[in-house]
Amino acid sequence: MSFLSRTPAGSDVDGARLARQAAVSIEGLLAARGISHAQLADRLGVSEGRVHQMLAGEADLTVRSLALLAEGLDAQVEISVRPRPRESAHAHEPHGAGAAKVFAARH
Repeated sequence: MSFLSRTPAGSDVDGARLARQAAVSIEGLLAARGISHAQLADRLGVSEGRVHQMLAGEADLTVRSLALLAEGLDAQVEISVRPRPRESAHAHEPHGAGAAKVFAARH
């Protein structure tokens, strides 16, 4: 049995949430810097469609693809994994919320 086949069901939700947070951060950097998807694609040597797929959740957003997107924006990716906050403080959050956050930031 592989590691991935043993992960809790909430992990899929957490992964999708983290990917969306990363995509929103990247979209924010694009907007702040006045860079279009087409311009980012040109910088990365990929199609505009590929950039759209990565940022719209149509393709798995991997750590490598995050690094590639950040490179095209002259940014860096920071990933932190922390203990979950106590349940009483975050009972409204889905399982695993707060377990990891992804940030894209300027150098």
